[in-house]
Amino acid sequence: MIRKILIPLLVIVLLASCNLAQKNDLAISTTPARSQVAPTETETAVVPVQGIAYESLDYCFEYPQDFTQLINGDQVEVVGPQSASNHDPGLVWIDAVDAQGRSALDIATEEVNAFGGSPERSIVMLGGEEALVLDGMPGQDAIRKAYIVHNGLLYTLNFSPFQSGNDTADAQMETLFEFVTSSWVWISSGGPCPGAD
Repeated sequence: MIRKILIPLLVIVLLASCNLAQKNDLAISTTPARSQVAPTETETAVVPVQGIAYESLDYCFEYPQDFTQLINGDQVEVVGPQSASNHDPGLVWIDAVDAQGRSALDIATEEVNAFGGSPERSIVMLGGEEALVLDGMPGQDAIRKAYIVHNGLLYTLNFSPFQSGNDTADAQMETLFEFVTSSWVWISSGGPCPGAD
């Protein structure tokens, strides 16, 4: 009973004490932004996370603290931990380009038609808006791609690898997909970014 009371209290204290660092149009937290609580049968695991807010591209999200963030111009990438046995970790990279008046479905259909495949389709919510998800899109490895058009920009979230047979990398990709999509916020919506006061 005490554990059930203390864990939510710990989460509230952690939430109240964390901030995203601000730097020009890019804000990156260097301390845990909040805690994800993943209960098991016998105990509760606390996974520290970090947040990223990319104000010029109108989004923010969070990811596990032991993952690494890379910025290359307007492309954001988050990479899972590497090890001697895991040289190709799971990762996500996010691109944003002018949608040129096309919908996410139009663009995804063009890409599917170009390679002639039939990827599995689903929908995920990003900041309260529907994004089209295609599993098994071509790349260096098969990837999961999420497409969404927001305020005239096409955002493409590329999660790799998809069902590669590398259990560690596949698990890292699934972890990133869950963290990024469940914490995504459009900054222009006025909603708070994960971990922000």
